[in-house]
Amino acid sequence: MIVAATASGTGATEHRPRAPWRARRGWLLVGVAALAGLLLTGLPDDSGPMLVLRDVDTGTELHRRAVAVGEHFELRHTHSVPRRPVLETFGVDDAPSLTLEGMVFDHPGPNLPTGPERFGDRMTSFTSVDGVYRVDHHGYPIGRVTIRVGTAQVDHTLAFSDGTTLRFLDLTRAGGGIELEVEPGSTESIRD
Repeated sequence: MIVAATASGTGATEHRPRAPWRARRGWLLVGVAALAGLLLTGLPDDSGPMLVLRDVDTGTELHRRAVAVGEHFELRHTHSVPRRPVLETFGVDDAPSLTLEGMVFDHPGPNLPTGPERFGDRMTSFTSVDGVYRVDHHGYPIGRVTIRVGTAQVDHTLAFSDGTTLRFLDLTRAGGGIELEVEPGSTESIRD
């Protein structure tokens, strides 16, 4: 800080030197680049489908995540009776709605299919190769599904194609119910 005399010469004022143009120009360039990036990639909005998880008892939203039509994600857990892993695959159709895609497990257990089953107007495909059972639900639209959350040994976890996971016990208690549903995005965009 520089102390300088006033124009009348009667007193001193503090004078703060201005930042050199080059220093200010750097911040200006950062701002322009950020604005250009937003314009090129689009402003964030929620116009696409959203996977929503709610507490069954209270209706409270526990988690919301953008998903894409055609995207698949897995529900991984350990079956509570045979204590073996089960992988259920869900998807998002163009309605958009939640679909049941398939299931893979390596040991029969209660509530697991033992052969092809009819879901509405569709039949599942059921195969067993080298001790691995595969059920194909052929993208059956289910709208929403309720899952009773298991203990830490069961460990219900959603796994997404980008590598992120979402553990149900981080959202609610064992024994609590979580409902999964795909909602259409907002028809209003932040750009409108």
